Amino acid sequence: MNWPVMRNRDMHIRTIGLLAGEGELPVIFTDRAKRRGTSVVALSIRGLAGKELEHHADKMYWFDWSEAAQIPQTLVSEKIRHVVMLGKIKKSVIFKEDGDALRENAKKMLIDLEDKRDYALLKNITRFLRTVGIRVMDATLFLEDLVPAKGILTELIPSKEEMRDVRIGRSVAKALARLDIGQTVCVKDTVVLALEAAEGTNETIQRAGALGRSGMAVVKMARPDQDMRFDVPIIGRETIERLIEARARVLAIEEKKTIILEKDEIVRRADQAGISLIVID
Repeated sequence: MNWPVMRNRDMHIRTIGLLAGEGELPVIFTDRAKRRGTSVVALSIRGLAGKELEHHADKMYWFDWSEAAQIPQTLVSEKIRHVVMLGKIKKSVIFKEDGDALRENAKKMLIDLEDKRDYALLKNITRFLRTVGIRVMDATLFLEDLVPAKGILTELIPSKEEMRDVRIGRSVAKALARLDIGQTVCVKDTVVLALEAAEGTNETIQRAGALGRSGMAVVKMARPDQDMRFDVPIIGRETIERLIEARARVLAIEEKKTIILEKDEIVRRADQAGISLIVID
């Protein structure tokens, strides 16, 4: 079955399901959806989404990892036809859980756990939800203004040397993202200091900062075939604080494919710290 192409702004959804992971984005999304007249039913694994989400959503369901197969059933019982997936699910959390329980839940949802890369898992989940009549929506639904276009967001403009490092980082990050390994690369004086793997962007920056001391460029890119329904690159307050701690000089993100949370505050902090924040193609 092929879903019709519908732009976010062209539709009104009365109730939407939110499959929530870590971070502040699920709360931001919930508040924005409700302001536009859409009710939000949030669902999350215990220990992933913050407890504050239940004070923002119209209804909140919590599950243990062993109960994950009940999530689609709950969506169906709530008569939810549209969902978004927002928030980070760290691989380290998944690997700590009971492997037998995860495999059993995956089997119930017809999800192949042989390939545990983010994109493959999310594709499998999306495919299964479609079989029960649930459509996974673009993750930028209600968040379009948080996705910046190409340009320099800060007052500080990168030097020629820093832009050289950005170009190197862009090339490497694109290759990394294409292989579904990570999205972030840290470069200093043409030397690649760190590549993102399962640990995430913020930890990658921290690791690179310990090696490079100061002056590095950090580049975060989406996959070449980025599916905007899930795993969209996100920059938040913690990211800019890690950049400041690492004494980085540049953060480059990809236009129209990266969400910036609290953009004004992040730009202000970057300007204070002498960090260039740029959006590239």
